Amino acid sequence: PEHRLMLAVLEDAVHAHLRCHDARTTRDFRLFHETADWFASDATDSPFAFETICQVWSLDPDYIRSGLARWHARRDTRALPLPFR
Repeated sequence: PEHRLMLAVLEDAVHAHLRCHDARTTRDFRLFHETADWFASDATDSPFAFETICQVWSLDPDYIRSGLARWHARRDTRALPLPFR
């Protein structure tokens, strides 16, 4: 159950980061920068740190970071919002 919670935290962070990229409110602006800082961090001192979650799920953190950067770089402004389940 803890691992599934960690995955849910990662999923929520990705969704918030992508959704808030074009922040129009102070809350969305803050959320975008908080998630950007979380993704950029190399900390492993918390079970919910980005690097820790990647280690638990055998994910490459740099691959995720570069994927987010690529999404932002080539995102079509006419694209529909990212769906969230």
